[in-house]
Amino acid sequence: MPGILNLANISLPIATVLDEQLEEVSLILERQLASDLSAVNTLCQHIEQYQGKRLRPMLVLLSGLAAGQAPWDGSGLTHKHRVVAAVVELIHLATLVHDDVLDEAQIRRRVVTLNHLRGNETAVMLGDYLISNAFHLCSSIMEPAINLTLGEITNTLCAGELLQLHHRDDYDIDETTYFEIVRRKTASLIGECCRLGAMLSNDDVAVSDTKFVIDYYRLSADRRLLFGGGETYRRGFPADIKGFVRKYMLRVYPQLAEARIDYAWGGTLAITRNRLPGF
Repeated sequence: MPGILNLANISLPIATVLDEQLEEVSLILERQLASDLSAVNTLCQHIEQYQGKRLRPMLVLLSGLAAGQAPWDGSGLTHKHRVVAAVVELIHLATLVHDDVLDEAQIRRRVVTLNHLRGNETAVMLGDYLISNAFHLCSSIMEPAINLTLGEITNTLCAGELLQLHHRDDYDIDETTYFEIVRRKTASLIGECCRLGAMLSNDDVAVSDTKFVIDYYRLSADRRLLFGGGETYRRGFPADIKGFVRKYMLRVYPQLAEARIDYAWGGTLAITRNRLPGF
């Protein structure tokens, strides 16, 4: 990858570059959430206090810096980087608002939660408002593949929450299920932040996410695409392997939406308890 971050060539501290970029991300968020209804603006101003480290926007920007070309002063980061950074923060904020309802939480980062302040109905609707704004904002950069990917990730987040609710008060939950909840609820969005940031800087590199099993693709000798993607920690293989793999393939190659998959097969992979190779 030509753009691996070279700290020796950085004239400004990374923190300074990020602060400047995050200020612009904040302005994008502020403009996107602005409403002609004062009641809606009041609610949005309240949940702005939920923002903590802004880890997900930061990962979009850092990955963009790492995969791009010098200089490292942030000038290589585009409006699209900042919009995607704002979008992932909106998705994350929506999950926080909905989580507080599910958990009946009263405090979030030293701030009274919206559900405790205004009730569950208002909190649920505001969470929906944040999600709809996230995808409205994402559509503005005219990158359908990013919309498709983040839509799938949002589905994954929701499925992870449903899986966690299914196992609520289950003190015998197995490790496989626990890691599946973590992967869906947390790792999926964090991994996509890194992938999208890098992709927006350099579309000529192979990037994947933070799953334990990565996407793999290459051309065979007869110029056919071999693609391996997706994993499950459950016993057995999916009933429809082609359909299972296709969604991962389309995240990398959305232009293959109409392509036929001739062959599909599964396999098993041994992993150690801590997910690291055993030597």
